[in-house]
Amino acid sequence: MTKDAVGAFCRRNGLTGNMAGKAPEGTGSRCKECGAALVQADGMKTRVFCSAQCRKKWWKEHPISRIEPKIPALKERAKVAAYARVSMENTL
Repeated sequence: MTKDAVGAFCRRNGLTGNMAGKAPEGTGSRCKECGAALVQADGMKTRVFCSAQCRKKWWKEHPISRIEPKIPALKERAKVAAYARVSMENTL
């Protein structure tokens, strides 16, 4: 039996573990979508969502957050590029 077959069986039967369990007191880490308490694993990337379902739902409802640059210099560069693009279109 392969590892993938075991994983599929566990997912189908709800045996995948508790990804969104009780968070330790005072941590304040909650799912961005549903607000469920998140357990953060030491040495791992910080969890933001309790499940793939919540992650997909949140990104579907917030598509602009995906495109908007996070660094101010990149925002300014994007504005300049947009202005240049409009200027070029007007000259043609």
